[in-house]
Amino acid sequence: HPPHDENRLADERDIYIAGTLPKSAYYESKIVMEQIVLAQKIPAVVLNPTAVFGPGDLNLGLGGLLIAIAQGKMIGWLPGEINTVDVRDVAKAHIVAAEKGKAGERYIIGGHNYSVKDAMVKAAQAAGVKEPRFEIPMWVLSGIVKLGDILPFMPLPANHLRTVEHWQGYNCEKAQLELGVVARPFRDTVRDALEWFRETGIL
Repeated sequence: HPPHDENRLADERDIYIAGTLPKSAYYESKIVMEQIVLAQKIPAVVLNPTAVFGPGDLNLGLGGLLIAIAQGKMIGWLPGEINTVDVRDVAKAHIVAAEKGKAGERYIIGGHNYSVKDAMVKAAQAAGVKEPRFEIPMWVLSGIVKLGDILPFMPLPANHLRTVEHWQGYNCEKAQLELGVVARPFRDTVRDALEWFRETGIL
């Protein structure tokens, strides 16, 4: 998040503070790896993708939310804001960053800022199902996360849901200007992701 006295979207000046999400080894390990790379002053660039959606999601990370929406199981929307980006645009950005990126620089690879409600409504429309009808309170999300921690075999995206209160929009202009990152429409991302899930028998 930006400092509290700055009214702006988060950008490359803002860095995740270790310990913010102590139960998430994913975020804790990511920031450590980033700091090691930048401290070594090796000719490398750091890419920070936002919320990645799209075809090929075998681990069913955020793709699990798209499947739940397509199956009509997400009757409510999550609170907060989100920046969505297509996995194919992220992959392309990695290639371009290796060629054009400035050594030692960080780039946020993102696409579109939405309220989570708007993103879920767009996903429901792309799936051809009923839109979510109400906001899910944070205390309910906290309960789902705790259930996922207790029953790790349950298909609950607890690692992503525990971070909902930290979801936010991002200023992605640096990657757009220096790397030429152009994000495709979120609707196209959802359509292609759901098609891939159907073709592979996941949905």
